[in-house]
Amino acid sequence: MPSRVTVSTGARLHFGLLAHAPQAKRQFGGVGLMVESPGFDLTAEVCDNGPGADIYSGPEVWRDRVLDVVQRCRGLAAFIVPPYQWSLSGTIDHHVGLGSGTQLALAVAHAYSILQGAVGLDSTELARRAGRGLRSALGIHGFLEGGLLVEGGKRSTEHVAPAVARVAWPEDWKLLLIRPRNVRGLCGAAEIEAFAKLEPMSEAVSAKLCQLTLLELLPAVLEHDFDAGSEAVFQFGRLVGEYFAPAQGGTYFTPQIRSLVAYLRDQGIRGVGQSSWGPTAFVMCPDNRSAQQLRSDLSGKEWSDCEILCTSAKNEGAKVDVSA
Repeated sequence: MPSRVTVSTGARLHFGLLAHAPQAKRQFGGVGLMVESPGFDLTAEVCDNGPGADIYSGPEVWRDRVLDVVQRCRGLAAFIVPPYQWSLSGTIDHHVGLGSGTQLALAVAHAYSILQGAVGLDSTELARRAGRGLRSALGIHGFLEGGLLVEGGKRSTEHVAPAVARVAWPEDWKLLLIRPRNVRGLCGAAEIEAFAKLEPMSEAVSAKLCQLTLLELLPAVLEHDFDAGSEAVFQFGRLVGEYFAPAQGGTYFTPQIRSLVAYLRDQGIRGVGQSSWGPTAFVMCPDNRSAQQLRSDLSGKEWSDCEILCTSAKNEGAKVDVSA
């Protein structure tokens, strides 16, 4: 058996849902992209102190998440498993729209399974072991596959919605992630309440979102048509944001991000949107030079107090290093 496993993840941008209505045969669905950074670096190794409890070292905010998933995995084991040391670094902030909970939970389940000799588990099985998949499955499929993903929504009997499309994002297209500091998106009970209060998404809106995905965004990415892809991403996010406006106070989660979107569009920059509930916004850039120039420009304006990160799409799954 391996004695040490390191799993390095990326993060997930969620462009928005495809459906949210009781009459829909499938609920949720969605479109999103995996990015290289930020990400988690998780190391698990066999403890030398014999029988005992698992040991965690890393940011306190993630302690319970890591150990809870470990206990879930232990509950599935058919034999006694030795304790492990879990070390976490290179983290993603929680509740900022980047899918941090799913990426960390799957990293723990993946590392645990490898330490136990269970290799080759698919993303659905890892999600089952980690207790993920309530709504969106983009981060679940993206964990092992990377790229631009479309998932088709879930029936009530399904644990994880199926991925229906996956394409590689052009390597030269970069992204800026802009996040107002000290702001968190909706989560937990507040998120559940928000979904419960929303009116059903109309079939017309859902159909338009599907059209934007199938006939505009995916072909543009496959053909490396940056302008068409950027406009499709914006229109998709705008339409989703208008639907969620009653729950988040507007098309985008914070006034600062609303003004950012307006400013960028006025500057002729098309590909801008919000990831999930936010507050993280993203901007598509045609190359690294453009991304760095825009980052410098925004740093000198009203968004200077935001965290601004330049990143790339992640077209592969999480990186795994195994030591005997």
